[in-house]
Order: sequence, then C-alpha cells, then structure tokens
Amino acid sequence: MLGKALARDWGIYGIRVNNLGPGYIKTDMTEASFKNKKTMNEREERTILGRWGEVDDLIGPCIFLASDASKYITGQDIYIDGGWLYKGL
Repeated sequence: MLGKALARDWGIYGIRVNNLGPGYIKTDMTEASFKNKKTMNEREERTILGRWGEVDDLIGPCIFLASDASKYITGQDIYIDGGWLYKGL
C-alpha cells in the first residue's frame, strides 16, 4: 500500500511509483534455502514455472518500468515470482 500511496501523492508531479515483488530468487541471502534439497524442492513444486528465479529475471521488468513503454503505469505491483503467489500459498 505504500507504493500506491506514494503513486497517488507524487503523480501530480509526473512521478510514477510501482513495486516489484520478487519470488524466490537465487542470491547469497537465499543460498541456504536453495542448498537444502527439501526446501528447494518444496518451493519449486509450489511455483507454476517449477524453478527458482535468477537475478537476471528481474532485469526486464526493471527496464520496462524505467522506460517510456510504461509511461502510463503507476501504483502497480508486478510480481516476478514464477507464479508462486497463485500456486504456492
């Protein structure tokens, strides 16, 4: 809701605010979970695409939101989670 509130407050100045919601991404912070075969498999099974995300999976959405291709988008949440939100919970 913070992003939506900021989008509303800053929109009058032409500033767009959107949120990215990453899913399970292989990083140093998630390394222990990824190396735990049980945890890794459980998360993959609950993700529609059946895999953990890579850091590179976040690049496209970031470029899109920073470009003029998204110039009429504000106050949105974009989930880059391989479908975890819809299947994993």
